[in-house]
Amino acid sequence: MTLNSVTASGRLDRGEAGGQIAPVSDNDRMVATLDLLAGGPVPPSSQSGRLARIARWIWFVVVVIVPSVSAIIYYGFIASDQYISQFRCVVQSGDPARSVEGGLAAPSSNAGASLLALNSNIVVQYIKSPTIFDALGKQLDWKKIYASPSVDFLSRLPSDASEEEKEKYWGEHVTPFFDQTTGTISVSVRAFTPDDALAISSGIIKLADALMNGVTRRLRGDAVMAADEDVARAASRVQETREKIFQARIMDARIDPVKESASDIALIGKLRDSLAQSEAQLSTYLSMASDSPIVRILKTRIAVLKSQIAATQRALVAPSSGGAVEKSVNGSLRDFEALQSQLDLDEKYYGATLNSLELARSTAERQATYLSVFVQPNLPEMATYPKRGESVLLIVLASLGVWILSLIMYHSVREHI
Repeated sequence: MTLNSVTASGRLDRGEAGGQIAPVSDNDRMVATLDLLAGGPVPPSSQSGRLARIARWIWFVVVVIVPSVSAIIYYGFIASDQYISQFRCVVQSGDPARSVEGGLAAPSSNAGASLLALNSNIVVQYIKSPTIFDALGKQLDWKKIYASPSVDFLSRLPSDASEEEKEKYWGEHVTPFFDQTTGTISVSVRAFTPDDALAISSGIIKLADALMNGVTRRLRGDAVMAADEDVARAASRVQETREKIFQARIMDARIDPVKESASDIALIGKLRDSLAQSEAQLSTYLSMASDSPIVRILKTRIAVLKSQIAATQRALVAPSSGGAVEKSVNGSLRDFEALQSQLDLDEKYYGATLNSLELARSTAERQATYLSVFVQPNLPEMATYPKRGESVLLIVLASLGVWILSLIMYHSVREHI
């Protein structure tokens, strides 16, 4: 009997005349095929019944039995034990106002909290990255830990794995998590022996701490370097101004125009006092004896005093010819005072840069960040994965679900044909 002779009702349709087999439509053949595969209505023929039962059992075996048995064999005899080592840490600041105590973030300002959160996220992203995987590979033997023949074929890292596959594999076996509420970083490391899990956890802590030390060094270096450059510029300005003052003294042939000017002014004052006394004495003697020799002496003295006063005044305002460049005392005084004022400003700026340098150093010390581990990585005693019983049960239930769903889909399709 052929499939073309089977109708949707499972009977043979013969013509009224001659007992010939009536033609069967495409829909009838489709329904008959679904009946055979799913164990639905079958033709009365013993051969068709056997085919239907065989198809039904084959479908059940493929969908339910094979996955279930495979799961039992894999999880019962093949799957390697996996151990988890965990540790918790927090990124702390050297500034007591932004320190973290007991694993709870206690920043005194939004800026401090943002900086600690940023550094914590940097640590988390670094732990996830292939960079730390490569760095740990210089300390640990990945072939022995994750690509060992003793590890089952499904959990093993392929020896020829690409960088993308290594990154995915690393992300499946190392899970960092940053809790923004408490400010703590939790890291779970999965390996196939307890010692390997502990070794990987310890290596991650060392590399993450080195990362934070590097951030601190760069922070200190940038701040202190900028302050050092300011100090060097300020010292150079002071030196240049002092050199200008020294050259001005040489050019004017005056050691200190300020003191010289003060000395000349004081001399003029004394000469004027002597001139006033001499004029007073002359008036007295003229009233008493105009032809006295003392009168001639006083007149001569007065003339000399007036001449000295005039000469001293000219020296203050008129150029002198004694130096390499003729310049009056007042001119030299003006230039010298300008240079001295500039020197005072430069020295004040130099002092300010020194204070800024000390402040930058102290600030860098306070802003130092470091990794503080308050829950040390543990040495696992029992395997956490795989969940053998749970995994087998899940696969069995999923297989049954797929089989039942296929039956429902079959009946749904059959009803619409």
